[in-house]
Amino acid sequence: LELGASSGLPAALCAALGAHAVATDGLDHVVFGQVPLLAKNVELFSDDLSLGGSFAASALDWGFDGASEAVKPNVGGEQPLLGKASFDFVVGAEIVYMPAHIPELAESIAFFLAENGQAIIASTAVATNTTQQEARDMFIAKLEELGLCVELEQAPDGSVFKSLHTVDLALSDSWSETAYVMRIRRRQ
Repeated sequence: LELGASSGLPAALCAALGAHAVATDGLDHVVFGQVPLLAKNVELFSDDLSLGGSFAASALDWGFDGASEAVKPNVGGEQPLLGKASFDFVVGAEIVYMPAHIPELAESIAFFLAENGQAIIASTAVATNTTQQEARDMFIAKLEELGLCVELEQAPDGSVFKSLHTVDLALSDSWSETAYVMRIRRRQ
């Protein structure tokens, strides 16, 4: 399951590697053209490596309410692509940046993550109406409140990694301090 998919690239990669991937984005993103792009990418997907993967898309508004709606059978009785606690792997990139949506993002992960599943959320120095550090701390606090465990990995600080970012003046030394990857699991 990819949350906040936009184009669905991470979900498409998972599908190409054999996963049954579902990329999701909110209904509000239809206005910005992201959901039609996601639908087009799903249409263009092919299992070129013959690993049995599949790629689908679904609208999903974050939070327990949105998740509960998304798992209901469709009007015609067709079963939804999403199911409670049905995803072994949940991914998201650049989705922890708006404080107003952080609680709902955490709720969505808690709702869809399988018992022994894992979520991986990657974020660089992107935050609105707050700092990256504050957004990350809010997210971790909400995940822990929901009974999830968080492992935080910082960006590497080796000379090779740093040299990759000296070309872009917008990426200062503080970038490696604010970028992270989170691994999220249920408490055992």
